[in-house]
Amino acid sequence: MTSGDRQPVERSERAVISYLAFLSVVMAFSVDTALPAFDEIRSSFDLDPTDSSVSLVITTYLLGLGLGQLVYGVVSDRFGRAPVLRGGLLVYAVGALGSTLAPSLVTLLVSRFIWGLGAAAPGGLRPAIARDLYSGDRMARVMSVVMAVFLMAPIVGPVVGELLVELGGWRAAMAGPGLLVVIGLVWSFKFGETLAPERRRPLQLRPIGRAVREIVRSRVTVGYALMLTVLFGAFFSFLGSSQPIIDNVYDRSEQFALFFGVNGAVMGLALWRSSRSIERIGTATMLSLCMSVFLVAATVQLTVTTLSSGRPNVWLWLATIATMNAATMVISTSAMSLALEPMQHIAGTAASVVGAVSMLGSAVLGSVIDSRIDTTVTPMTVGYAVLGLVAALLMIWARSARAPADQ
Repeated sequence: MTSGDRQPVERSERAVISYLAFLSVVMAFSVDTALPAFDEIRSSFDLDPTDSSVSLVITTYLLGLGLGQLVYGVVSDRFGRAPVLRGGLLVYAVGALGSTLAPSLVTLLVSRFIWGLGAAAPGGLRPAIARDLYSGDRMARVMSVVMAVFLMAPIVGPVVGELLVELGGWRAAMAGPGLLVVIGLVWSFKFGETLAPERRRPLQLRPIGRAVREIVRSRVTVGYALMLTVLFGAFFSFLGSSQPIIDNVYDRSEQFALFFGVNGAVMGLALWRSSRSIERIGTATMLSLCMSVFLVAATVQLTVTTLSSGRPNVWLWLATIATMNAATMVISTSAMSLALEPMQHIAGTAASVVGAVSMLGSAVLGSVIDSRIDTTVTPMTVGYAVLGLVAALLMIWARSARAPADQ
Protein backbone atom coordinates (compact mmCIF):
# COMPACT_ATOMS: atom_id res chain seq x y z
CA MET A 1 0.00 0.00 0.00
CA THR A 2 1.35 3.42 -0.89
CA SER A 3 1.75 6.27 1.52
CA GLY A 4 -1.03 7.98 -0.38
CA ASP A 5 -3.31 5.15 0.65
CA ARG A 6 -2.39 5.52 4.32
CA GLN A 7 -2.89 9.28 4.59
CA PRO A 8 -6.35 10.88 4.86
CA VAL A 9 -7.54 12.30 1.55
CA GLU A 10 -9.90 15.26 1.31
CA ARG A 11 -12.64 14.42 -1.19
CA SER A 12 -15.61 16.46 -2.34
CA GLU A 13 -18.94 14.73 -2.63
CA ARG A 14 -18.74 15.23 -6.38
CA ALA A 15 -15.38 13.44 -6.49
CA VAL A 16 -16.76 10.52 -4.48
CA ILE A 17 -19.83 10.24 -6.73
CA SER A 18 -17.68 10.36 -9.88
CA TYR A 19 -15.37 7.63 -8.62
CA LEU A 20 -18.13 5.32 -7.44
CA ALA A 21 -20.07 5.89 -10.66
CA PHE A 22 -17.03 4.92 -12.69
CA LEU A 23 -16.66 1.72 -10.69
CA SER A 24 -20.31 0.99 -11.53
CA VAL A 25 -19.68 1.59 -15.22
CA VAL A 26 -16.69 -0.78 -15.15
CA MET A 27 -19.02 -3.47 -13.84
CA ALA A 28 -21.98 -2.64 -16.11
CA PHE A 29 -20.13 -2.43 -19.41
CA SER A 30 -19.22 -6.10 -19.02
CA VAL A 31 -22.91 -6.85 -19.53
CA ASP A 32 -24.17 -4.02 -21.72
CA THR A 33 -21.57 -4.27 -24.48
CA ALA A 34 -22.00 -8.06 -24.64
CA LEU A 35 -25.75 -8.05 -25.33
CA PRO A 36 -25.55 -6.93 -28.99
CA ALA A 37 -22.99 -9.69 -29.63
CA PHE A 38 -25.39 -12.56 -28.88
CA ASP A 39 -26.26 -13.28 -32.53
CA GLU A 40 -22.61 -13.36 -33.58
CA ILE A 41 -21.70 -15.60 -30.64
CA ARG A 42 -24.42 -18.05 -31.70
CA SER A 43 -23.13 -18.01 -35.26
CA SER A 44 -19.49 -18.35 -34.20
CA PHE A 45 -20.20 -21.47 -32.13
CA ASP A 46 -22.81 -22.98 -34.51
CA LEU A 47 -25.77 -22.49 -32.17
CA ASP A 48 -29.36 -22.34 -33.32
CA PRO A 49 -30.55 -18.72 -33.85
CA THR A 50 -33.10 -19.16 -31.06
CA ASP A 51 -30.76 -21.05 -28.68
CA SER A 52 -31.22 -19.50 -25.22
CA SER A 53 -27.92 -20.95 -23.92
CA VAL A 54 -26.20 -17.77 -25.09
CA SER A 55 -27.83 -16.04 -22.11
CA LEU A 56 -25.31 -18.01 -19.99
CA VAL A 57 -22.78 -15.40 -21.09
CA ILE A 58 -24.62 -13.09 -18.71
CA THR A 59 -25.50 -15.69 -16.06
CA THR A 60 -21.94 -16.98 -15.58
CA TYR A 61 -20.66 -13.43 -15.27
CA LEU A 62 -23.29 -12.68 -12.63
CA LEU A 63 -22.40 -15.85 -10.71
CA GLY A 64 -18.75 -14.78 -10.60
CA LEU A 65 -19.86 -11.31 -9.58
CA GLY A 66 -21.78 -12.76 -6.66
CA LEU A 67 -19.15 -15.22 -5.45
CA GLY A 68 -16.36 -12.69 -5.72
CA GLN A 69 -18.11 -10.30 -3.37
CA LEU A 70 -17.78 -12.86 -0.58
CA VAL A 71 -14.02 -12.37 -0.74
CA TYR A 72 -13.33 -8.74 -1.53
CA GLY A 73 -15.33 -7.11 1.25
CA VAL A 74 -13.89 -9.33 4.00
CA VAL A 75 -10.33 -8.91 2.74
CA SER A 76 -10.80 -5.15 2.35
CA ASP A 77 -11.80 -4.89 6.03
CA ARG A 78 -8.26 -6.08 6.77
CA PHE A 79 -6.08 -4.53 4.05
CA GLY A 80 -8.16 -1.53 2.97
CA ARG A 81 -10.39 -0.87 -0.02
CA ALA A 82 -7.79 0.46 -2.49
CA PRO A 83 -5.33 -2.47 -2.80
CA VAL A 84 -8.14 -5.02 -2.89
CA LEU A 85 -9.90 -3.04 -5.61
CA ARG A 86 -6.72 -3.01 -7.70
CA GLY A 87 -6.35 -6.77 -7.37
CA GLY A 88 -9.91 -7.26 -8.53
CA LEU A 89 -9.37 -5.02 -11.56
CA LEU A 90 -6.43 -7.20 -12.62
CA VAL A 91 -8.63 -10.33 -12.39
CA TYR A 92 -11.22 -8.42 -14.44
CA ALA A 93 -8.59 -7.85 -17.14
CA VAL A 94 -7.70 -11.56 -17.21
CA GLY A 95 -11.37 -12.51 -17.66
CA ALA A 96 -11.85 -9.95 -20.44
CA LEU A 97 -8.76 -11.24 -22.26
CA GLY A 98 -9.87 -14.86 -21.91
CA SER A 99 -13.33 -14.01 -23.22
CA THR A 100 -11.83 -12.19 -26.20
CA LEU A 101 -9.65 -15.14 -27.18
CA ALA A 102 -12.10 -17.95 -26.27
CA PRO A 103 -12.03 -20.77 -28.88
CA SER A 104 -15.25 -22.38 -27.64
CA LEU A 105 -18.46 -21.54 -25.82
CA VAL A 106 -17.27 -23.41 -22.71
CA THR A 107 -14.05 -21.40 -22.62
CA LEU A 108 -16.04 -18.21 -23.10
CA LEU A 109 -18.32 -19.07 -20.18
CA VAL A 110 -15.39 -19.92 -17.89
CA SER A 111 -13.70 -16.65 -18.83
CA ARG A 112 -16.92 -14.75 -18.21
CA PHE A 113 -17.09 -16.31 -14.74
CA ILE A 114 -13.50 -15.14 -14.06
CA TRP A 115 -14.46 -11.74 -15.44
CA GLY A 116 -17.33 -11.62 -12.97
CA LEU A 117 -14.99 -12.54 -10.11
CA GLY A 118 -12.88 -9.52 -11.00
CA ALA A 119 -15.85 -7.19 -11.47
CA ALA A 120 -17.00 -8.12 -7.97
CA ALA A 121 -14.28 -5.83 -6.60
CA PRO A 122 -15.61 -2.55 -8.04
CA GLY A 123 -19.16 -3.85 -7.69
CA GLY A 124 -18.93 -5.02 -4.09
CA LEU A 125 -16.67 -2.31 -2.69
CA ARG A 126 -18.82 0.61 -3.85
CA PRO A 127 -21.24 0.42 -0.89
CA ALA A 128 -18.37 -0.25 1.55
CA ILE A 129 -16.54 2.86 0.34
CA ALA A 130 -19.74 4.88 0.54
CA ARG A 131 -20.40 3.57 4.06
CA ASP A 132 -16.85 4.51 5.09
CA LEU A 133 -17.61 8.12 4.15
CA TYR A 134 -21.36 8.60 4.73
CA SER A 135 -24.35 7.17 6.59
CA GLY A 136 -28.13 7.26 6.64
CA ASP A 137 -30.09 9.35 4.16
CA ARG A 138 -26.92 11.03 2.87
CA MET A 139 -25.44 7.69 1.91
CA ALA A 140 -28.70 6.74 0.18
CA ARG A 141 -28.69 10.05 -1.70
CA VAL A 142 -25.07 9.66 -2.81
CA MET A 143 -25.69 6.09 -3.96
CA SER A 144 -28.79 7.25 -5.86
CA VAL A 145 -26.73 9.81 -7.78
CA VAL A 146 -24.06 7.16 -8.39
CA MET A 147 -26.67 4.79 -9.80
CA ALA A 148 -28.19 7.55 -11.92
CA VAL A 149 -24.82 8.22 -13.53
CA PHE A 150 -24.14 4.50 -13.77
CA LEU A 151 -27.35 4.00 -15.74
CA MET A 152 -25.86 5.89 -18.63
CA ALA A 153 -24.21 2.52 -19.28
CA PRO A 154 -27.41 0.80 -20.50
CA ILE A 155 -27.92 3.75 -22.85
CA VAL A 156 -24.36 3.96 -24.15
CA GLY A 157 -23.25 0.33 -23.62
CA PRO A 158 -25.37 -1.39 -26.28
CA VAL A 159 -24.51 1.33 -28.80
CA VAL A 160 -20.80 0.88 -28.04
CA GLY A 161 -21.30 -2.89 -28.19
CA GLU A 162 -22.96 -2.71 -31.60
CA LEU A 163 -20.18 -0.46 -32.88
CA LEU A 164 -17.52 -2.86 -31.59
CA VAL A 165 -19.34 -5.82 -33.16
CA GLU A 166 -19.47 -3.97 -36.48
CA LEU A 167 -15.77 -3.15 -36.27
CA GLY A 168 -14.35 -6.42 -35.00
CA GLY A 169 -17.10 -8.96 -34.31
CA TRP A 170 -18.17 -10.28 -30.93
CA ARG A 171 -14.57 -10.59 -29.75
CA ALA A 172 -14.14 -6.83 -30.02
CA ALA A 173 -17.23 -6.39 -27.83
CA MET A 174 -15.50 -8.55 -25.22
CA ALA A 175 -12.19 -6.69 -25.47
CA GLY A 176 -13.64 -3.18 -25.20
CA PRO A 177 -14.53 -3.10 -21.48
CA GLY A 178 -11.09 -4.44 -20.57
CA LEU A 179 -9.61 -1.06 -21.51
CA LEU A 180 -11.45 0.51 -18.55
CA VAL A 181 -9.09 -1.35 -16.20
CA VAL A 182 -6.24 1.07 -16.96
CA ILE A 183 -8.38 4.07 -16.01
CA GLY A 184 -9.61 2.30 -12.89
CA LEU A 185 -6.11 1.49 -11.68
CA VAL A 186 -4.82 5.03 -12.18
CA TRP A 187 -7.90 6.57 -10.55
CA SER A 188 -7.66 4.28 -7.53
CA PHE A 189 -4.25 5.78 -6.66
CA LYS A 190 -5.59 9.32 -6.99
CA PHE A 191 -8.73 8.58 -4.93
CA GLY A 192 -6.84 6.83 -2.13
CA GLU A 193 -8.01 4.79 0.85
CA THR A 194 -11.27 5.30 2.78
CA LEU A 195 -10.95 2.74 5.58
CA ALA A 196 -9.21 4.23 8.62
CA PRO A 197 -6.42 2.05 10.08
CA GLU A 198 -8.13 1.86 13.48
CA ARG A 199 -11.25 0.33 11.87
CA ARG A 200 -9.43 -2.55 10.19
CA ARG A 201 -10.21 -6.06 11.31
CA PRO A 202 -7.94 -9.12 11.55
CA LEU A 203 -8.26 -11.64 8.73
CA GLN A 204 -8.99 -14.55 11.03
CA LEU A 205 -11.78 -17.07 10.97
CA ARG A 206 -13.12 -16.32 14.46
CA PRO A 207 -13.61 -12.53 13.98
CA ILE A 208 -15.01 -13.14 10.50
CA GLY A 209 -17.37 -15.74 11.92
CA ARG A 210 -18.54 -13.31 14.60
CA ALA A 211 -19.16 -10.66 11.96
CA VAL A 212 -21.15 -13.03 9.77
CA ARG A 213 -23.23 -14.15 12.75
CA GLU A 214 -23.97 -10.54 13.60
CA ILE A 215 -25.10 -9.93 10.02
CA VAL A 216 -27.39 -12.96 9.73
CA ARG A 217 -28.96 -12.21 13.12
CA SER A 218 -29.96 -8.72 12.02
CA ARG A 219 -33.50 -8.79 10.65
CA VAL A 220 -32.90 -5.37 9.11
CA THR A 221 -29.84 -6.51 7.16
CA VAL A 222 -31.20 -9.93 6.18
CA GLY A 223 -34.63 -8.59 5.22
CA TYR A 224 -33.31 -5.91 2.91
CA ALA A 225 -30.67 -8.27 1.47
CA LEU A 226 -33.39 -10.76 0.51
CA MET A 227 -35.52 -7.93 -0.85
CA LEU A 228 -32.64 -6.96 -3.13
CA THR A 229 -32.25 -10.60 -4.15
CA VAL A 230 -35.78 -11.12 -5.42
CA LEU A 231 -36.06 -7.74 -7.15
CA PHE A 232 -32.73 -8.17 -8.92
CA GLY A 233 -33.82 -11.70 -9.86
CA ALA A 234 -36.56 -10.10 -11.93
CA PHE A 235 -34.21 -7.45 -13.31
CA PHE A 236 -31.57 -10.02 -14.28
CA SER A 237 -34.19 -11.94 -16.24
CA PHE A 238 -34.65 -8.73 -18.24
CA LEU A 239 -30.88 -8.40 -18.77
CA GLY A 240 -30.57 -12.01 -19.91
CA SER A 241 -33.66 -12.17 -22.12
CA SER A 242 -34.34 -8.64 -23.37
CA GLN A 243 -32.43 -9.25 -26.60
CA PRO A 244 -34.18 -12.59 -27.41
CA ILE A 245 -37.57 -11.02 -26.57
CA ILE A 246 -37.02 -7.99 -28.80
CA ASP A 247 -35.71 -10.27 -31.54
CA ASN A 248 -37.86 -13.40 -31.34
CA VAL A 249 -41.11 -12.24 -29.73
CA TYR A 250 -41.41 -8.81 -31.34
CA ASP A 251 -39.14 -9.22 -34.40
CA ARG A 252 -37.49 -5.82 -33.82
CA SER A 253 -33.84 -6.79 -33.46
CA GLU A 254 -32.70 -3.61 -35.21
CA GLN A 255 -34.36 -1.56 -32.44
CA PHE A 256 -32.77 -3.39 -29.51
CA ALA A 257 -30.32 -0.60 -28.67
CA LEU A 258 -33.20 1.90 -28.73
CA PHE A 259 -35.38 -0.18 -26.37
CA PHE A 260 -32.50 -0.90 -24.03
CA GLY A 261 -31.44 2.74 -24.05
CA VAL A 262 -34.96 3.99 -23.28
CA ASN A 263 -35.11 1.59 -20.35
CA GLY A 264 -31.77 2.91 -19.05
CA ALA A 265 -32.87 6.53 -19.49
CA VAL A 266 -36.04 5.95 -17.46
CA MET A 267 -34.04 4.26 -14.69
CA GLY A 268 -31.49 7.06 -14.65
CA LEU A 269 -34.17 9.77 -14.52
CA ALA A 270 -35.92 8.02 -11.63
CA LEU A 271 -32.68 7.78 -9.66
CA TRP A 272 -31.80 11.40 -10.36
CA ARG A 273 -35.20 12.57 -9.12
CA SER A 274 -35.06 10.34 -6.06
CA SER A 275 -31.60 11.64 -5.13
CA ARG A 276 -33.06 15.15 -4.90
CA SER A 277 -35.92 14.03 -2.63
CA ILE A 278 -34.54 11.28 -0.45
CA GLU A 279 -33.07 13.49 2.29
CA ARG A 280 -36.34 15.43 2.45
CA ILE A 281 -38.79 12.52 2.73
CA GLY A 282 -36.43 9.86 4.15
CA THR A 283 -35.05 6.59 2.85
CA ALA A 284 -37.82 4.39 4.26
CA THR A 285 -40.59 6.50 2.72
CA MET A 286 -38.85 6.50 -0.66
CA LEU A 287 -38.58 2.72 -0.45
CA SER A 288 -42.30 2.34 0.22
CA LEU A 289 -43.29 4.69 -2.62
CA CYS A 290 -41.13 2.85 -5.15
CA MET A 291 -42.35 -0.55 -4.01
CA SER A 292 -45.93 0.64 -4.53
CA VAL A 293 -45.09 1.87 -8.04
CA PHE A 294 -43.47 -1.49 -8.84
CA LEU A 295 -46.52 -3.46 -7.73
CA VAL A 296 -48.95 -1.27 -9.70
CA ALA A 297 -46.85 -1.62 -12.88
CA ALA A 298 -46.51 -5.39 -12.34
CA THR A 299 -50.28 -5.72 -11.98
CA VAL A 300 -50.90 -3.73 -15.16
CA GLN A 301 -48.39 -5.76 -17.13
CA LEU A 302 -49.69 -9.09 -15.84
CA THR A 303 -53.26 -8.14 -16.77
CA VAL A 304 -52.39 -6.90 -20.26
CA THR A 305 -50.08 -9.85 -20.96
CA THR A 306 -52.77 -12.33 -19.95
CA LEU A 307 -55.38 -10.62 -22.16
CA SER A 308 -53.01 -10.56 -25.16
CA SER A 309 -51.91 -14.22 -24.94
CA GLY A 310 -48.39 -13.33 -23.88
CA ARG A 311 -47.65 -10.73 -26.55
CA PRO A 312 -48.73 -7.28 -25.34
CA ASN A 313 -48.08 -4.18 -27.41
CA VAL A 314 -44.31 -3.71 -27.48
CA TRP A 315 -44.45 -0.09 -26.31
CA LEU A 316 -46.76 -0.96 -23.43
CA TRP A 317 -44.47 -3.83 -22.48
CA LEU A 318 -41.48 -1.50 -22.58
CA ALA A 319 -43.28 1.15 -20.51
CA THR A 320 -44.24 -1.23 -17.71
CA ILE A 321 -40.86 -3.01 -17.71
CA ALA A 322 -39.02 0.32 -17.62
CA THR A 323 -41.23 1.51 -14.75
CA MET A 324 -40.52 -1.60 -12.69
CA ASN A 325 -36.80 -1.49 -13.48
CA ALA A 326 -36.65 2.18 -12.50
CA ALA A 327 -38.39 1.41 -9.21
CA THR A 328 -35.94 -1.46 -8.65
CA MET A 329 -32.94 0.82 -9.08
CA VAL A 330 -34.22 3.36 -6.55
CA ILE A 331 -35.19 0.57 -4.17
CA SER A 332 -31.72 -0.98 -4.48
CA THR A 333 -29.90 2.13 -3.26
CA SER A 334 -32.35 2.65 -0.41
CA ALA A 335 -32.42 -1.00 0.64
CA MET A 336 -28.62 -1.29 0.57
CA SER A 337 -28.27 1.84 2.71
CA LEU A 338 -30.77 0.51 5.24
CA ALA A 339 -29.15 -2.93 5.25
CA LEU A 340 -25.71 -1.45 6.05
CA GLU A 341 -26.93 1.18 8.51
CA PRO A 342 -26.33 -0.96 11.63
CA MET A 343 -23.09 -2.41 10.21
CA GLN A 344 -20.59 0.46 9.99
CA HIS A 345 -17.99 -1.36 12.12
CA ILE A 346 -18.01 -4.29 9.66
CA ALA A 347 -19.09 -2.43 6.51
CA GLY A 348 -16.83 -4.37 4.14
CA THR A 349 -17.91 -7.78 5.40
CA ALA A 350 -21.56 -6.74 5.50
CA ALA A 351 -21.40 -5.34 1.97
CA SER A 352 -19.81 -8.63 0.87
CA VAL A 353 -22.50 -10.78 2.42
CA VAL A 354 -25.38 -8.61 1.23
CA GLY A 355 -23.86 -8.25 -2.24
CA ALA A 356 -23.06 -11.96 -2.60
CA VAL A 357 -26.44 -13.16 -1.36
CA SER A 358 -28.35 -10.74 -3.56
CA MET A 359 -26.17 -11.32 -6.63
CA LEU A 360 -26.01 -15.12 -6.46
CA GLY A 361 -29.66 -15.51 -5.54
CA SER A 362 -30.83 -13.09 -8.20
CA ALA A 363 -28.64 -14.72 -10.86
CA VAL A 364 -30.28 -18.07 -10.12
CA LEU A 365 -33.79 -16.59 -10.09
CA GLY A 366 -33.11 -14.69 -13.30
CA SER A 367 -31.79 -17.79 -15.08
CA VAL A 368 -34.85 -19.80 -14.02
CA ILE A 369 -37.10 -17.18 -15.61
CA ASP A 370 -34.85 -16.92 -18.69
CA SER A 371 -35.03 -20.68 -19.28
CA ARG A 372 -38.81 -20.49 -19.64
CA ILE A 373 -38.96 -17.68 -22.15
CA ASP A 374 -39.62 -18.77 -25.74
CA THR A 375 -42.26 -17.03 -27.89
CA THR A 376 -44.06 -14.94 -25.26
CA VAL A 377 -43.21 -12.53 -22.42
CA THR A 378 -45.47 -14.39 -19.98
CA PRO A 379 -42.67 -16.05 -17.91
CA MET A 380 -40.95 -12.70 -17.35
CA THR A 381 -44.24 -10.96 -16.56
CA VAL A 382 -45.21 -13.59 -13.99
CA GLY A 383 -41.70 -13.51 -12.55
CA TYR A 384 -41.82 -9.75 -12.02
CA ALA A 385 -45.25 -9.92 -10.39
CA VAL A 386 -44.45 -12.79 -8.02
CA LEU A 387 -41.01 -11.54 -7.04
CA GLY A 388 -42.37 -8.02 -6.54
CA LEU A 389 -44.96 -9.30 -4.08
CA VAL A 390 -42.30 -11.28 -2.19
CA ALA A 391 -40.10 -8.16 -2.06
CA ALA A 392 -42.92 -6.11 -0.56
CA LEU A 393 -43.47 -8.71 2.17
CA LEU A 394 -39.73 -8.78 2.94
CA MET A 395 -39.70 -4.98 3.22
CA ILE A 396 -42.51 -5.12 5.79
CA TRP A 397 -40.68 -7.87 7.70
CA ALA A 398 -37.39 -5.95 7.77
CA ARG A 399 -39.08 -2.72 8.77
CA SER A 400 -40.83 -4.36 11.71
CA ALA A 401 -37.43 -4.81 13.37
CA ARG A 402 -36.85 -1.05 13.19
CA ALA A 403 -40.20 -0.04 14.61
CA PRO A 404 -39.28 -0.06 18.31
CA ALA A 405 -36.16 2.03 17.69
CA ASP A 406 -38.07 4.52 15.57
CA GLN A 407 -40.74 5.19 18.12
